[in-house]
Amino acid sequence: MDKFKLLCMVLASASVLFASGCKSDNKGNSGTVDSSLEASAAGDKFGETFYQIPSPEEMFTFIKDGNLTYSPKFINSIDNLKKYVDDKTKELNFGIYCADLAYAAAFNRYQESLKGIETVRKISEDIGISSVFDEALNKRIQNIFENPDSLLNVTNTAYYKVVSYLEENERNRTLALISIGGWLESMYIITNLVDKYSDNNKTIQRIADQRLTFNNLLQYLKKHESDPYVKEALEKLSSIKLVYDSLQEVEIQNKSNPKVGRDVIVLGGKKKIIIKKDQFEKLKTAIADYRKTITGN
Repeated sequence: MDKFKLLCMVLASASVLFASGCKSDNKGNSGTVDSSLEASAAGDKFGETFYQIPSPEEMFTFIKDGNLTYSPKFINSIDNLKKYVDDKTKELNFGIYCADLAYAAAFNRYQESLKGIETVRKISEDIGISSVFDEALNKRIQNIFENPDSLLNVTNTAYYKVVSYLEENERNRTLALISIGGWLESMYIITNLVDKYSDNNKTIQRIADQRLTFNNLLQYLKKHESDPYVKEALEKLSSIKLVYDSLQEVEIQNKSNPKVGRDVIVLGGKKKIIIKKDQFEKLKTAIADYRKTITGN
């Protein structure tokens, strides 16, 4: 099994949190994770450990389904591009801009998406991955106005092309930093789209569920922490990790008798991660603070 196919399977398992959550909303079971589905989709099936690299497209498909809105004030300004001069900052912001592009595409914001793809193209030239944004891809974007689903599909194709290229060329640091930027920006946007905290808010529950994906992302980063940029990023993610580590997890036995469980997934069981108001605010702040050091605004 080649690395890209392996990574695609990993991305599929990462999306279980969102897919199962959105489907269960219609049945009144929002906020629970079917552990048997996750286990069968992940490494147990193959006897290997898979490291999840979340796709921004997965995040924004969920928020569109959750009846949230598009707000340009939460994306990184294209004008900031000129401020990014070193490889580390460019790679992190490549992930930031990819997430912004996926956000615009999820809401069919065509003009914003076209500007976003051009921004991603420019920064991709600086970090040596412009080959993934060929003319054919660009033409596809400019001829999809009649199909509302095509825009998100095209941007997702671009993201997978980047992942494939980096995997094939063993550019682990670049992939790690792009993944951090993409996840961080996705979470920054989503946490800011929440108007008011509520313990039964489905979006807040998805944010809490991201602890699983976040911890798997950390494991991937730790594989490459010999690189000083990755090691530095791990240190800066520690404030986010502290918040996620503080969240309580309950095992769903029945509606009247939840039982506190450990931070593990048990085959065949269901778990719910609980995030309280103060924890949500701390997480939101920690995400915003790290993002500010990357984007400069």
